[in-house]
Amino acid sequence: MWLQLSTLRTFLQQGIQATDWQHLIELGMEFAQRMFPESQVLCFWHSMISSQWELLSNTLSKPNTSFCLDMHILNQVVANNPAIIQYEQLPKELGQSNLLAAPIFTIKPKKLQGILGITLPIANLNNRFLLGMLASEISLALAHLQFQEQAKYDPLSRVLSRRYFFRYLAKKMQDCAQHKLGLLMLDIDYFKSVNDTLSHLAGDMVLEQFGTLLQKMAHADDLVGKYGGEEFMMLLEGDPQKNIERAEFIREQIAITPFAIQHPKEQKIYISASLGLSFHGPEEALAQWIERTDQALYRAKSKGRNCVVADSLYLASQ
Repeated sequence: MWLQLSTLRTFLQQGIQATDWQHLIELGMEFAQRMFPESQVLCFWHSMISSQWELLSNTLSKPNTSFCLDMHILNQVVANNPAIIQYEQLPKELGQSNLLAAPIFTIKPKKLQGILGITLPIANLNNRFLLGMLASEISLALAHLQFQEQAKYDPLSRVLSRRYFFRYLAKKMQDCAQHKLGLLMLDIDYFKSVNDTLSHLAGDMVLEQFGTLLQKMAHADDLVGKYGGEEFMMLLEGDPQKNIERAEFIREQIAITPFAIQHPKEQKIYISASLGLSFHGPEEALAQWIERTDQALYRAKSKGRNCVVADSLYLASQ
């Protein structure tokens, strides 16, 4: 019992560091096997696509199998937490072993997402307690992943949040030290007038569609993020001259794309954006690079908006 509790404490430390839910479930399965070495361990995970319960990873002979679990079983697991499921109630592919099963929940919204199960000859009280504790810790770690995922993205435009954009940008600067990296800042022209003359709801709809449009134009290695208000950022990799051309293409696409809004009935409006572009210099700090890009954006707005200005440092080197 004490050894199992020690294993559970170790899972607490490692589970919170899981990178995604697949990694989390692999960890949960691994620790369940340590805690219950004489049992077979399995985990059902609810698929939003098929609405079935997928047997993700297990110690049985048929992995990666999908099942339609009876609603009575699901209710039984939630009500008893954990519950003993008789083998006659389970899919025949799982053999003739009774299952001790505990629920795994998401937090927001709270719903049954998974079932962690072990096969045991005798489901004693200690095992029921320990399995329930492990499933609860997996649920907490899953909630942590959910909160992390939500924090990554701007809730309206669904592009990377400022914090995470800069985090990924700093990593790109380390990984791509020998490559050209371009930072593009975009500011929606006269956005305040959209809020003032139409509505703030219309402004929100423009921001949402603007983020979607940028992501559609992004290449596989690009990053798209929110800088603040109506300002966005893109990381462009590759040849600087080609990325200057890309920035001009992005500006043109913004100007010719209709944005659908409700005011008070559905209509379409057109907007433009000012763009500032700079390229990372050798040994340049992130803050200095951002400042140069911001200055390029300021010059684009000073020139009359709806244009692209590339940083003079790059132009001077050509």
